[in-house]
Amino acid sequence: MKQTNRFIVLSAPSGAGKSTIIKALMQEMNTLGFAISATTRLPRSDEKEGLHYYYFSDKEFQSHIKEGLFLEYEEVYPNRFYGTLKSEIQRLQKQGKFLLLDLGIQGALEVKKHYKNQALIIFISVSKTDLQKRLLARGDTLSSDIEVRMKAVEEQTKFKDAFDCVIFNDDLEKAVAEVKTRIVNFLG
Repeated sequence: MKQTNRFIVLSAPSGAGKSTIIKALMQEMNTLGFAISATTRLPRSDEKEGLHYYYFSDKEFQSHIKEGLFLEYEEVYPNRFYGTLKSEIQRLQKQGKFLLLDLGIQGALEVKKHYKNQALIIFISVSKTDLQKRLLARGDTLSSDIEVRMKAVEEQTKFKDAFDCVIFNDDLEKAVAEVKTRIVNFLG
């Protein structure tokens, strides 16, 4: 199978619907391969190792950083790291898939800086009111965490103009269609 070196990156504040959009894209577009991220956060009750994330201790994550095993990584929240393993990218490239990544703001900008026109970076936006409602509806986020995340949204939103496009997710079906159109145009 041919190797691909095209990156589609979705980035958004936590709760903006990015994972739901990615799930829809994966069901509709068989040319995409989703790169599973590594994280130091604990799994949610419905998440599985190697399917949703690769879960590392802080020590394991730092060791992987020192060994140069990440394509990108960032501390999204205090003591909460996320990153993309180079081995995950290689796995998908061997399958001939276009790479779909769910990254934080800095990770998305790092991929764009390194891969330039081979990367399409998309920022998923949502109103602060809707975002707060979604985080509360999850039922697994402490109110102190929600406050931290809402403050982070303001900081993250400052970078949206550095993205190739911004998609507002006030209507999921419409947002998925817009993202899919952008991807199809990008892949040619």
